[in-house]
Amino acid sequence: MPSIRPATGNTQTENAAYVDALFNPLPLTYDTYDATLNRYTVKIDREALAAGEIRGQKIDRRVQYFLGLGDLEAGETFKITHNYGVPWPGPKFWCPDIEQNYDSNNYRIFRYADAILMMAECYCNLENAEETMRYLNMVRQRAGVDPVTNFTGFEDLTLAVRCERARELGGEFQRKFDLVRWGIWYDQTYAYTNNATLKGKMRSLLAREFGTTPLAGVRGFESDCAEIKRLFGSSEKGSDAAGTGMQMSRLQFSDCFLANKKALPQIFENKFENTIDRLTSVANPRQIERVVRGSEFSFELIYNVESLDEVKEDFENIAKAIDLLENDYLGGGGSRGNGRVLFKDQATEVVTGDKTLDAPELR
Repeated sequence: MPSIRPATGNTQTENAAYVDALFNPLPLTYDTYDATLNRYTVKIDREALAAGEIRGQKIDRRVQYFLGLGDLEAGETFKITHNYGVPWPGPKFWCPDIEQNYDSNNYRIFRYADAILMMAECYCNLENAEETMRYLNMVRQRAGVDPVTNFTGFEDLTLAVRCERARELGGEFQRKFDLVRWGIWYDQTYAYTNNATLKGKMRSLLAREFGTTPLAGVRGFESDCAEIKRLFGSSEKGSDAAGTGMQMSRLQFSDCFLANKKALPQIFENKFENTIDRLTSVANPRQIERVVRGSEFSFELIYNVESLDEVKEDFENIAKAIDLLENDYLGGGGSRGNGRVLFKDQATEVVTGDKTLDAPELR
């Protein structure tokens, strides 16, 4: 599904553009330039929210709950949010003037808007466009945005209904069940592992092996040694013949798609855990979703040859990173058994350039 985040850029003009945003436009302004990050800082435009319009476009009234401000029309805001909101949709249920991250409010399990959107979905499945848009627009009208009046096909209209459910019911603990019901839960969540996580974990493990200490903030990788920088790249400004400064990554990571889906009894499982208050013995149960044991993912890694003299050492370091990862974990919860991985059936081949070059093996 489309995301809620805006695009990032080095100018206010770039930052005013949104990429696949679920809420578009977002009532954000980019008013202060941070030279260290080379970015404009983001701030919620409260005046635009109150007016219901920004940059000539209507603002969806529901977005304020995702930004965590409260009901601005009634003059109610949450004390801990100030002008910057909070990064999760929990405040949808909070009381005005709340001081902590939660309160004792009863959560709304079923709402009238949910039933209306179910009617829209039913009529869409029956390919009744008129009734689909009638029910869909009942919810959109209340949100203060323009109605849906045309569409290119029922696939397009189906997506409109599904996105509307995300906008209306986000943070109400229903999205997973919608995705399962539509048969796209796997595609949306477990179709691939995050290659950035895989790349970042291999890099950090190598850095620890070589004894480099990361710097604070976005400059964290600048302290890596040359052997790591040439494999994973560096955004450090400046460059010279010694290989310091900004460098392109010699490694290209690809998404790892599930390869043995049909052989598995299920794609994912829920692991239940408890956090126990040691003074009161009160339990705080939680669920952790993870792929089941035995899941196999295809893995492809492209290495760009820039120096023949360094190929052997680079492959030795890649193999070392893989070995370190096999004795560590991906993601969170590794100390409790999550994220354990094993690489097997590895093969190396030259895919472009001089095909006579001997490709080193990783083992």
